[in-house]
Amino acid sequence: MSQKSVNGSYWQTPPGARNQILLIPTSLEEKIPENHPVRLLDEILDRLDWTAWESKYSGKLGQLPIHPGILCRVLLFAMIRRIRSSRSIEYQIEHSVDFMWLLSGRGR
Repeated sequence: MSQKSVNGSYWQTPPGARNQILLIPTSLEEKIPENHPVRLLDEILDRLDWTAWESKYSGKLGQLPIHPGILCRVLLFAMIRRIRSSRSIEYQIEHSVDFMWLLSGRGR
């Protein structure tokens, strides 16, 4: 609903305009509660040894790769959330704070 269509004093006014720059930006870390399932998944996968997977990357061609542990986290968390479509996963990465947190802000 745009601001132009709101008239009168009955309707609640938003705390600020959508394009308003915030004085105190919030971090992704602040947005995810301590007991959120994404934190548990991240902690479990942090304990794994990824050296066998890392050795498969040559690092000679193309862009720098995303670590296989990050990709694994995204796919497993998507499965936990019952998301199977790659397009749906992409959407979640761009719009869902828990996926953003898991990727440390990597997105498009």
